[in-house]
Parts: sequence; C-alpha cells; structure tokens
Amino acid sequence: MQPVQVSTVIIGSWNPRIFTPKWIKTNLLGLSDSQEVQGMVNFEEMDFGFQHQGVQLFPKANLLEVKFDGYDEKKAELASMTIIKILELLPQTPIKALGVNIRYVLNKKDAIPFVSSINQIHCKFGEFELNQIKQTSLQKNYQINIISDILENNIQTNFNFHYSKIAPFEINFINKHFEESQKILKYGN
Repeated sequence: MQPVQVSTVIIGSWNPRIFTPKWIKTNLLGLSDSQEVQGMVNFEEMDFGFQHQGVQLFPKANLLEVKFDGYDEKKAELASMTIIKILELLPQTPIKALGVNIRYVLNKKDAIPFVSSINQIHCKFGEFELNQIKQTSLQKNYQINIISDILENNIQTNFNFHYSKIAPFEINFINKHFEESQKILKYGN
C-alpha cells in the first residue's frame, strides 16, 4: 500500500520570479555553482519547476507545490526541509492555507478495511451509479478529506490534510501524515 504521489501545497501570495535556478541552487538547496538542478515544465498547466533528488518544486503566483512520486522517507524529509527553508527565507509571504496530499491507487481486491468498506457501498439512482465518495474528519488543527474515485478494478484515493492557516512545519511533517493515512487505510482511524 504505497502512494503513487505525495505533494504539499502552500496557498499564498508567492512571487515566482524569486525562484530562479541560481536562487534555488544557492539559497534553497545550498549547492555550489558546479552542481546542477534540473528544470521542469508541466505542459498541462504550463508550469515551470525544478527537481532535485526526486523532489519537485513548482512555484506559482497563488501557490507553491512541492511533490514527489511514490513514497520514500528521505524524499519526504528533503521535501519538508525545502519547505522549511522557503518559509525561513520568505517570511513576509502571506500564506492562507496548507495541504498535504497523498494519493493511492488501491486494488478493489485488497484485503484492508478501507477497501472493504468502500466495496460495501452500493448506491444507484435511476441510471446513475456512485463513482466517487468524499469523507471528512475534523481534527484539532486540521481537516482530513478523503476523496475516492471508484473505477472498475481500483479505487483512486486522495488524502488531503488541510490546514486553514500555516502550521508549524517540521522535518517529519509529511512523514507523520503518511503514517496517518496508512493507519486510516488499515484500521479506519
């Protein structure tokens, strides 16, 4: 039960012009001029970004996204360190919200409580069939939203840990939410 992608989105008033390759290399990642950072283009949304050791950074005017494919504790720590450094270097940036998104593709035959509970839901109205379920749980400082798209052979599930304001970001922030998503999938809480 490994995620296919993990991302952190910080909604705010960002200035993407700050995020030049030189600024990212020297100020954000602490790399020398001889070391390279890979540039990226998301053609679907015409976003420009950067990648270092499998962690991708996409700065936009209204949000900053840091993501990586699959799940790896070291990548999660690098992503967290990158976010911590950005918040330290740009403390004047107005921030409205923060979200950690963890996306899974679960086989409908997986013997875990989450999949079993989704498979038990049968709802039909006329010719319409249920193909998406959204579940929400309010926690002390954040809200968990789980959106599951029910397909023929699998269930594509996205966990969104939503903070309505910036939360104290630490090195294990993403890892803690990954562990929480795993616990929910396996035990329901």
